[in-house]
Amino acid sequence: MYYKKDWIMDQIEAMTRFMIQVITSKKADTEEISEYDQFNTESNELYKKLHLLIMDHKLNKAENLLFEYIQNNDKDALPAAILFYSELNSLSDEILEQHDFPREEIVSGIRDLSNIYGIDLNIFPPI
Repeated sequence: MYYKKDWIMDQIEAMTRFMIQVITSKKADTEEISEYDQFNTESNELYKKLHLLIMDHKLNKAENLLFEYIQNNDKDALPAAILFYSELNSLSDEILEQHDFPREEIVSGIRDLSNIYGIDLNIFPPI
């Protein structure tokens, strides 16, 4: 089970780096993922709201806000969404489980994003 958790975390990180690379045309390392100032202002404001909800452990509420925003603002939400899932991935399994947000839901959210924004993640195996 421990190895599967690490593998899932690695896959999430790889998917978020790949998506950053697709939208910025630059290779994304871990530091770039966490530096949301590189994205547009509207995305920054969304990410700040999501980040505060994560800090308050309101993970499902944050994801709901994200997808509401995506429905209303389309492409502006993608950078914030990538950062959101990257930040969720850095949380411990215990915190995720306590707040009813299994790591597999992070993968599901990333795959939903990729479908919405037309980013092909088929190079990553199903989890």
